[in-house]
Amino acid sequence: MKLLLAYACGAFVRIFACCSPTLSVRGEATNSPSNANFLRRGNHASVVLGDYLLIDGGVVSQLIDGNLDRGQSGGYFRQRSAPILNNAVLWKFDAHTCYAWGGMRAAASFQTPPVELWQLLSNGTGKATWSQIVAPNQRFWNFPRRAFGAGAVINQNGYYIGGRVSAETDPSISDSKYKHQSGIISFNSSSGQWSNETSVGMNAYSRMQYAAVVTVPAFGLDSRGLFVVLGGEDGSAGLMPFNNITFYDPYIDRWFAQTASGAIPAPKESFCAVAVQGDNGTYEIFVYGGINLHGNVNNDDMYVLTIPGFRWFRAPGSGSPRFSHTCEVIGRRQLVTIGGYDKGASSWINWTFNYQNPDPLTQGIGIFDMTAMEWMPYYNASAAPYETPKVVKDWYAEGNQALVQWQSKEISRLFIRDIPVSVSPTAEATAAVTSTDTNKACNNGSDSKNFTIATIVTSILSALFAGIAAWTQWKQYQLKQLLSGQETLPNKPSSPLPTSEANTTGTNAPVVTASNAEPSITNRPSKEEGSSPPRHSSSRTFQRHSTELPYPKYTVEVRRK
Repeated sequence: MKLLLAYACGAFVRIFACCSPTLSVRGEATNSPSNANFLRRGNHASVVLGDYLLIDGGVVSQLIDGNLDRGQSGGYFRQRSAPILNNAVLWKFDAHTCYAWGGMRAAASFQTPPVELWQLLSNGTGKATWSQIVAPNQRFWNFPRRAFGAGAVINQNGYYIGGRVSAETDPSISDSKYKHQSGIISFNSSSGQWSNETSVGMNAYSRMQYAAVVTVPAFGLDSRGLFVVLGGEDGSAGLMPFNNITFYDPYIDRWFAQTASGAIPAPKESFCAVAVQGDNGTYEIFVYGGINLHGNVNNDDMYVLTIPGFRWFRAPGSGSPRFSHTCEVIGRRQLVTIGGYDKGASSWINWTFNYQNPDPLTQGIGIFDMTAMEWMPYYNASAAPYETPKVVKDWYAEGNQALVQWQSKEISRLFIRDIPVSVSPTAEATAAVTSTDTNKACNNGSDSKNFTIATIVTSILSALFAGIAAWTQWKQYQLKQLLSGQETLPNKPSSPLPTSEANTTGTNAPVVTASNAEPSITNRPSKEEGSSPPRHSSSRTFQRHSTELPYPKYTVEVRRK
């Protein structure tokens, strides 16, 4: 496979070929920046169709006669019928077809285009055609166009998660101030139907932006696929951690979360991520770049998350720092990064600097070998098929999968079948700190926690009742001695008298006995009888679980002889 960079436009594409460390232009180069004049590209969308890498929308900055010029990718070609947008998503349904939805106007001076769905159909020879798709149901018009969300495809359904709206995204909105959006918009390419699914459980605010979403088709209920949400913001300027992996099963409309381990990336946003199927049924998710404005960090590192191990690894070395870029899997085992900005040492994003600061990568294209976990100076069209990186294989070979502490058995069954699994005894306590209320699952380890508390309480009460019984018997012994005419009391006996002796006094002294003095676990109240379901209370970032623990019930029976 040759690396062909295609800029979508009207009924044809601009194609660049990459088979050496430098990019060469194939075909007519009018309005396309040369390697010498290219500066930066960002806020675009990308997708691989057959042997072609499609780059659509976004902003390209270049030098024309030594002066800075900003244009839109595809915007150079005025024959294009589809609107030019920033931060759109491209839903790929097969090797030749994708749909474009979402995004915002390309520049403040541009008019916000109407909300439409567009299809790009490639003929496999480097040419493609844009067509507007008319929505078959009225619900489509109820969904304002969003930007800064993320897209994913499972089978014939395209999903758009999170994002925000304003006058720059939808012409029906007059307010220029951004409003965060909850819910998941879905589109079925077979029926043309649109719907809005719930996002309650994704995080404390059910919203997100500047995150990445990838599909892992081999997992989920009956292996029908899940999509994984990584990083980004929660809609209230709070960065989401990477030690808690949130994923969604669209077939049952359920959110879940699982704790990850290893070399966990620091929180960030505006990075790129891809998923690739590895050896023995695993999936590896590669995460590159990103930015953390709260910590003034511009990332240049590559991380890989392996599933179902939920283990993070950091690739040695580093690329070049960037954000607002995209990445795609090409040619079996290679990851290509496209565009992106480097904010430099500034504590805020200076867009003038971003546009003028030359990209150290030719045409903004970087190549990463996912198997070798190293950056390459060029694209290798004859590279071997992808294999799981050795460091990941070694981790599984050491038996570490069996040590994964699942948040619940329900979650484990989404990834592991017919294999004994270990459920963390403190899963709910962990989820309270790192997870949203996503699992809706088993009472993870609560039975064992309840039993531990019940055992302690039982021991204390058993000792208390034994002491009461001994004291009672001692008083009965004293009374017996006094009634027999003994003037002075003897010393306390070394051991309590037998109950039978105490009961032969014929007195009316009360006898105290303990019912259920040493109850077994079967004597404890059942979950239905003595415990409350989890109560949910919101915190800064996540909802927390709290469970009222049942205590054994004891009765004190007072009898008179």
